[in-house]
Amino acid sequence: TQLLKTKTTANMTSVALRDRLAQLSALGQDESAIEPVTSAYKIAPIDSHEITANRHSVLEDDYFSKIESLKLKVNEIENHVRHISHLHGELLVKAVAPDAQRRELESLMEKVSSLSRHVQGNIKKIGTRLEQDETKGSLNDADFRMHRTQYNSLIMRFNTIMDQYQLEQTTYRSRCKDRIKRQLKIVGKDKDDEEIDEMLNVNNPNIFSDEFGAQKQQSKQALDEIEQRHTDILQLEENMRELQEMFDELNRLIDEQGEVIK
Repeated sequence: TQLLKTKTTANMTSVALRDRLAQLSALGQDESAIEPVTSAYKIAPIDSHEITANRHSVLEDDYFSKIESLKLKVNEIENHVRHISHLHGELLVKAVAPDAQRRELESLMEKVSSLSRHVQGNIKKIGTRLEQDETKGSLNDADFRMHRTQYNSLIMRFNTIMDQYQLEQTTYRSRCKDRIKRQLKIVGKDKDDEEIDEMLNVNNPNIFSDEFGAQKQQSKQALDEIEQRHTDILQLEENMRELQEMFDELNRLIDEQGEVIK
């Protein structure tokens, strides 16, 4: 029975095909008589305004994503500065600090330097992009003001944190100097601020050792602390010199913004 049904279906299909072939032969070359095949899918016309809007949305997301990423970097710098401040407090109450703490302090300062250079470099890129947008008029007034506001906010936040870092380093230097002055007085090598500054400005960690002469062994504890404080100051000053160009650039950017940032 199944075989019979299959044969019947095949015969019906064959008949249908013959009928269709006959119909086509009768039509001959008259192509106009053949109904066109239409697709169920229609291609919508390209909307150039929609493409522009989508591209603008992508650029907006990219801009604000970069701003947010840099804000996170600034927060990271702030956390490092707080940690540095905490370590400074611990180091100042110890005559000779453990090497582990000193290495930790050095590592934190290197991280602050690296992160701050990264943030500054990207701030400059964003500033250049804003200048180009303003010149080309690629943003409407509302979007440009929004971009400028975010940019200014980032600069001010970064500048505030770096000012805190600079103040922390300056304060630590001053307190190290006070400790040196106190130890010199204890061993009878009393000196005024100007004399101590002159010695600190000499990039020679042994300058205080030379000052003690034959008293080195008798005043070893005081000398060890003085030399360590001197080493701290030399390291700190080197770190701040490396960042000075960045501080100058930040101040220039803020001056350029003028009342817009304020």
